[in-house]
Amino acid sequence: MEGADPTFDDVVNAFNDEGLAIMYSSGTTGRFSVIPRDMRTFQAAEYALEKLSDAMIAPRDDHLLMLYPNPASTNLFVGKCTTFAYSVFSDLQYAFDFAIPSALTQKVMSGNEPPKMASSGQSEMQQKLFDTTVKWLECFEKTEETVRLAGPPFLLISVLNTLRNEGKRFDFGDRGTIWTGGGWKMYENARSSLANFRKLVEYVLGIPETRCIDCYSMCESNGMMVQCPEGHYLHAPYTYFKPLVLDDALTPIGYGESGRLAFLDAVAGSYPGFIMSGDHVRLLERCPVCDRLGPVLEPEVRRAEGEEVRGCAEELQRVLAEGFSQ
Repeated sequence: MEGADPTFDDVVNAFNDEGLAIMYSSGTTGRFSVIPRDMRTFQAAEYALEKLSDAMIAPRDDHLLMLYPNPASTNLFVGKCTTFAYSVFSDLQYAFDFAIPSALTQKVMSGNEPPKMASSGQSEMQQKLFDTTVKWLECFEKTEETVRLAGPPFLLISVLNTLRNEGKRFDFGDRGTIWTGGGWKMYENARSSLANFRKLVEYVLGIPETRCIDCYSMCESNGMMVQCPEGHYLHAPYTYFKPLVLDDALTPIGYGESGRLAFLDAVAGSYPGFIMSGDHVRLLERCPVCDRLGPVLEPEVRRAEGEEVRGCAEELQRVLAEGFSQ
């Protein structure tokens, strides 16, 4: 590294330039959770994510619009975990593409109060996101090609509500897929339920609920859990990822019980693969709706009592809100 006083980003980028895949996330304490992956671990996790995606939603879509940061522009997990899309989608577009330095993430996450998002049309950046998304939807509306729109819940809800308020609707049907990820647990008393969100998607975009899929993961995990289209339970990639539920004494308890999520991660080759999260979940031995093998989580995941607010969507919302206010 050049210079006598490298920044946090300089250090991370230097390691990544040497062939590692270091990424991080942050909670409301502003303290980073830094995960150093060797390239084998990172590529295995990316491969597994795409294979699980294909198992839930087929066929693979012709066009993909990401409402996530471009992984080439950030070391945040919310951006880096979408790197696989470069390899598997022939037509990939990111709705926004700007650098997100660690100092900005730390600043917005350590604030006492979460910043409020600007309403639709009040921000140049938010309007640009909306315009880009609408133009993209209109481009494929009259074709027979398949499309996938992926993003954090708060951005997709903002776009959908604006379209509904403006009286604009589409009818993609089974040609469309909605893929959400990043967390619904930011504001427990104000979030749109997953079921209501899927109904809004069907009303505005004409995409059926069975093609509206959410995924759940965290920066420390190589096993992303993806909803099945039949029942929207979160399926674990059970061949290498074992979810557990812990009681208040941090002792593993049985299926059908609620508690703190922990997991054994066999893909992790560069850090210990036994991790306890700060999320409260209910774990079932099998999906009660579909016939896929392996354990599942019930769709509603929330933060355990006393844990700081964390989540990729929370980070991105605060970063964008900071940009909106400038």
